[in-house]
Amino acid sequence: MLDLNYFEIQISCPKCKYTIDIYLIDVKNEDVVFCHNCKASIQLKDSDASSYKGIKEINNTFNELKNTLKKLGK
Repeated sequence: MLDLNYFEIQISCPKCKYTIDIYLIDVKNEDVVFCHNCKASIQLKDSDASSYKGIKEINNTFNELKNTLKKLGK
């Protein structure tokens, strides 16, 4: 199964605009990440648990698709 928690996304440092690669799990956990360019610490926020809900919805959709495909094979 696809684990979206470890799907990589890119954000820009709010201070120097350097591109930083992070995982969705970092957002979900509201981790602090560091800019590799200017060394700023960036507190990630998951407003209204939107990343948590989105990951859950997508995983549920994939599970439904998987079950549907299993039924077609019978």
